[in-house]
This record gives sequence, C-alpha cells and structure tokens, in this order.
Amino acid sequence: MLLTRVCEFLAPRTGVNLYTHTFEAVTGPTGGRTLRVAARDKAQNITPTSRPLTVISAVPVPVTLLTDANHVIPASPSQFSGGFQRVVDYTPIALPRSGVVTFKVTSTPNVRQAVQNIQRADPYVRKLWLNGVERQLNPTCNAFGSNPSICETSFEATAGGSLDFQVLGPGVWNTFGEFVGTPEVTYTLEISFVSTDHTLPVVAVAAPALGANQPLNAALTVNMTVTDDTAVAAVSATFDVNGDGDLDDLGEQVTAAALGGNSYRASFGSVTGPPGNRPIVIQATDTA
Repeated sequence: MLLTRVCEFLAPRTGVNLYTHTFEAVTGPTGGRTLRVAARDKAQNITPTSRPLTVISAVPVPVTLLTDANHVIPASPSQFSGGFQRVVDYTPIALPRSGVVTFKVTSTPNVRQAVQNIQRADPYVRKLWLNGVERQLNPTCNAFGSNPSICETSFEATAGGSLDFQVLGPGVWNTFGEFVGTPEVTYTLEISFVSTDHTLPVVAVAAPALGANQPLNAALTVNMTVTDDTAVAAVSATFDVNGDGDLDDLGEQVTAAALGGNSYRASFGSVTGPPGNRPIVIQATDTA
C-alpha cells in the first residue's frame, strides 16, 4: 500500500498580489511531483491551480573507474648515473560518456619536503589521451611534507571513448635543474568519474495523432514515449482544458504517469470551451 503525505500551508502576503511559501528540505525519491495552490477571497470563492515539478538529486554521485593499489615505482639514481624520472603507462580504459574524470595518486614515502629548498615532485597523472587527443594536466597536492602525498588531477570530457593515461613518477632536482634521483615509492591510483549530460530527452506522442479531433465534454488522454541516454526523471504535459486561453487552471498542467519502459501517460479532465485548435505541450526532464 502506497502512502502519500500531503503538506498544506498558508502562504503569507509578501507584496502586492504576491504570496510566498518556502518548503524546507525537500526529501524522498526523485521524480515528478505536483504543486497545488488554492486562493480564497472574502466571499469564500476558491480558485485552485496546480503545477508539475521535478525533484532531482543535487549531489552528483561519482563512479570508480579504476583502482590500482600498491603500485611500486623503483628508485632511480641521478642523471649522471643513468637515472631519470620514471613514467608508468596504463592500458586504456573505456570512458562511458561525457563527464569529469579525477585521478587521485596517494604515494609514500613523500618526496616533497616541508622546506622546498630544491625542486621536488610526487607522483601524479600528468598526461592523458582521449580518443587519441593528448591533454596535459596540472596537479593539486596536499601540503608539502605530507606523508602520504596526495596529488589529484582532473579534466572534463565532452564525450566518451578510449581513455589512455600515464603516471609521472617522483623527481628531485638540484639548484641547477639536474635530476638527482628518487627513492622507491609505492602509490595507489584511484580514478573516479561524474557524468555530465547535455543531451535532451526525446519525446514521441503516440496518441492523439497530430491534428486529431478531440470531442468536447470528453476526457483527454495523451500517450507518449520518452527516451534519454541516461534516465528520465519526470514528464509533464500542459493543455488548455477549458479553452480560456491560459494554462494556470487546475488540471491543465499535469505530471505524466510512468507506465513502464519508455511509456508515459498524461490524463486531463473533460475538455470544455469553444471549439478550435489547442496545442498539447510536453516537457521531459532527465536526471541531469
């Protein structure tokens, strides 16, 4: 049995013909909901209206694409002994879609010291290739001297595809800029992903047909399919039921019911008013 809690409040007057109420801390599942408002005058005449809303999650949820724990970068001698700053290449991974990718490298022992009298660097993801296009990244690290060291880099991908990348190992240079070697370092690489969506949902009205006749004094049902490359959050429909030229009357803006799969249905009451053309307006919102 589904229980629905409806909260009713009196809205105080906040301006000329303006009344305001704030609903604090909206909770519960995401998706379509309906806001209903009723105004009453001193003669006890009541005018109701309603408006569909979409409740969405304000906090994006990151997805872990890869965790590589306890990876060892061998010690390297100075450049005068054939040493060099090591690079760790990775096998490309699949990026599912557009979004923000964050690389977090946690390493120990730390190479950066509390006093940076010479240049020192800890491991981080320096370079990547998305679908073959190269991108250089600049790290953001925790405080000098921190052990373990934590260095993060991130970028926003405009599309999914093949993501290739490399970790640049630690380095220490003297005052002349000469590589003087590093100790063995162990690190853990974590790659997280937060999708971004710039693709609009696609709506197709199955019934009524374009230009179809709607009998007066009969209910109107609108059947449609809505698809999106992530997920549909809510679908609403608007129709001038009483034919008075505005769309603010009760029952003229409704939240469509999800029928399963990609199917949705919006139901309006008996259509009244003068005959003539009236549009049905559909709005679909995805989870982005």
